[in-house]
Amino acid sequence: MKVNSLPYLATNPLLRSVFNQLPYRWQVGLILKVWEYHYQRRRRRWHWCSNQLSGRLPRRAGQHDGLVSVVLPVYNQATTLEAAIKSVLQQTYPHIELIIVNDGSTDETSAVLDGFVTNPNVKIFHQPNYRLSTALNRGFQSAGGEFFTWTSADNLMVPDQINQLVSYLRYHLDVALVYADFELIDETSQPVHSAANLIMRGEVNSSIVRPKREPARLNIGYESVIGPCFLYRSFLPLLIGQYNSELEGSEDFDYWIRVHNFFKINHLGSNQPLYKYRIHPNRMSTRLKKQIRRWRYWLMQREQQFQQRLKTPAEVVADQASLNLMAQIEAGNLPLPQLKLKPLTGWQQESWQPAAFLFKITAASLSMIKELKRRHNVPLILWADNDANAALLIEADHLADLMIVLTDPGGLNSRNGLMARSIQEMAELIRIFAGSKINAGIISLAQ
Repeated sequence: MKVNSLPYLATNPLLRSVFNQLPYRWQVGLILKVWEYHYQRRRRRWHWCSNQLSGRLPRRAGQHDGLVSVVLPVYNQATTLEAAIKSVLQQTYPHIELIIVNDGSTDETSAVLDGFVTNPNVKIFHQPNYRLSTALNRGFQSAGGEFFTWTSADNLMVPDQINQLVSYLRYHLDVALVYADFELIDETSQPVHSAANLIMRGEVNSSIVRPKREPARLNIGYESVIGPCFLYRSFLPLLIGQYNSELEGSEDFDYWIRVHNFFKINHLGSNQPLYKYRIHPNRMSTRLKKQIRRWRYWLMQREQQFQQRLKTPAEVVADQASLNLMAQIEAGNLPLPQLKLKPLTGWQQESWQPAAFLFKITAASLSMIKELKRRHNVPLILWADNDANAALLIEADHLADLMIVLTDPGGLNSRNGLMARSIQEMAELIRIFAGSKINAGIISLAQ
């Protein structure tokens, strides 16, 4: 796998030698031009999955409306941790929970955290050093907010960051994730103007990073569009999945790509930087520079493979109750990938693997659901209506990869549950979930 920003240089020593002798700004300019060429060429033939949920957002079961959950993973960053925590707690937006995951730190991190254990807005978890993505997933699993974001222990939130991002998502119901400009600071929190960071922001003599306002580049180009200042709706992980622990250093880049395959991402539209990103020699992006380049190159290859897979419907094996329910949906112009339901009868004699199983939760179906979960490594979508038994839902919740409830039978408290207000909306949630599993599955097939 080629790991260079310009893959052609890996196989041509003469070109590599000439490139290395160019001034730094020329090198950056050449890299950006090549990226732009690849982006424009691929954009002309790109298909967007899209969704039909605009303005009709699914509600995550158990969420606290208006609450923002901020996850802060930390590993041996005691010197900057307190300032990072205070930047979250001092936000002008009043409804925030801060979830700190101490990822096996061996320095004074625990002592710093002891100063916040009595704060009612702070949850603290300790775990062995499982790395960033696992720490993020641990934090979000306990999050109860309507909106999610995360920050690093060496960075700072501007006081009005959450307030501005929440206001945008409340006003733009068709947007799933919003991001904003940010500022580079050094180890002493002073602005960084070094030309060494030119490629990160595409402009000279400024400490402000202005990410590209074309989210399509996430899926087609090589640029990291989002940056560290963002906010997204909390139902997304139930459809898109968790952060991928195999992509160390690029878990966030991969996540934004997967979100944008099915949902709208927008820049805030303001030139005000709302986040301070600290530049220092021990930051992850420096330590894992070559690995990050390799993963980003590969992620673009994965997206091209996914483009080919979009031409084939997402096949879901369903029980008879699910087939009867989904038959009520009016045929129309469905976005890609289209959803194709197949009956459970006779499926086990087939050689193909479905994208997911779909079952209605009943006392009679529960034993079959348990058996399928035990025997097959296939995502399991369970659904219920107003007649569902509360105790049965609780038992099924531990089996489901996604649970969908038509309206709300008595208030569902489910770790994997989404409320759907119509059969059409339920079908769209199933389509997005199945399509996301196909996309994520490509990575394991390629390794």
